[in-house]
Amino acid sequence: MRFVKKFENKMFAQKPRDLLRFAAFVTIVVLWLPACMLVRPKVSEEKPVPEQLPESTVDTEYYATVETPARFQGNDINAFLTYLRKNIKYPVNALRKSQQGTVAVQFGVNWDGKVEVFSVLKSSGYKLLDQEVVRAIGSSPAWEPAQHQKKRVGQLFTVQVSFHARTRKIEVK
Repeated sequence: MRFVKKFENKMFAQKPRDLLRFAAFVTIVVLWLPACMLVRPKVSEEKPVPEQLPESTVDTEYYATVETPARFQGNDINAFLTYLRKNIKYPVNALRKSQQGTVAVQFGVNWDGKVEVFSVLKSSGYKLLDQEVVRAIGSSPAWEPAQHQKKRVGQLFTVQVSFHARTRKIEVK
């Protein structure tokens, strides 16, 4: 026994077995599709980090060299580099994809000691790596501001971070 179906003035013959398979497929799709839509995979809640954080609303002059440099928690820039080594984590998705590269970020410590990320000078080519460096710098605690000609001023810094996928190491300079 064959069923004949007419489509655009053409005749197509289908076997009952094929129709039963198609009916079973449609039934499965109709029953399982709504259930699949309700189940969502759990994704770690990664907050999106902008490449550039907003600049301060107060006008701050930034200097590359000052009489008294800004100090991180009472210490020099090496203490900040140590802080970054502890707080920069290799993004899991970047590690899975063997993404590696070097990120150079210029940031400023403004007149009241707050860290402001200005720009990624050199991108690694991978957004996850760039965002991780910006996140770590942006979450830094307040610094003691720099002083120049007996007034508090902003100071510019540049940090370079290298991610190595094979060894899973992160170098901060």
